[in-house]
Amino acid sequence: MESFENIQNIWNTDTAKKDYQIIMDKDSLGRTILSRMKKERKILMEYFWASFAYQILIYAFMLHLFIRFWGDPETMLISLITILLYSPFTFIQLKKFKAFVNNHSSMDLSGNLQMQYMTLSEFFKFKKRFELISVPVSCFVIVFIIFRLSMIGRPEDNLIVAGSLFSIWILLFVISLFFENKKRFKDPLNQYKLLLREMES
Repeated sequence: MESFENIQNIWNTDTAKKDYQIIMDKDSLGRTILSRMKKERKILMEYFWASFAYQILIYAFMLHLFIRFWGDPETMLISLITILLYSPFTFIQLKKFKAFVNNHSSMDLSGNLQMQYMTLSEFFKFKKRFELISVPVSCFVIVFIIFRLSMIGRPEDNLIVAGSLFSIWILLFVISLFFENKKRFKDPLNQYKLLLREMES
């Protein structure tokens, strides 16, 4: 019969193996979560740079119109309003994405994951509210510019054409934003939720 000391040694060895396995499982889970976080971050950074470039183009074009039609109060006002409309969005976007990409050394993996999820969620809520205003205003500006540059008259003198163009642009924006929000925000947020559940389990 084995002595109590031998049995204890065997038990200690098995326990050590179990502890080692738990450590390895946690380490493997951490690497998997980091890999998936990098994937979602890449998707979001693609949106950030594309969106930022789009906003720069808007500012440049509106500034061009402002200078080109200097002395035309209506065109100058619309150009200025468009710049002022997008400025808060650009500021918030830069602020949120800077917070999103910064890893906080004082936080563990779970803390960084939670922080990124909250930052992305807050920006997405702001983006959806902003779009309720920016989409119709942008469509109005586009229609105005089409009429202004084509010299076909004023929108109020061609309401059917102006209304049709406005409706088409609204539809294009809605479709585009639906797919953009799904790919760049809803899907990543769902992935972050899954990762948080895995961290908690």
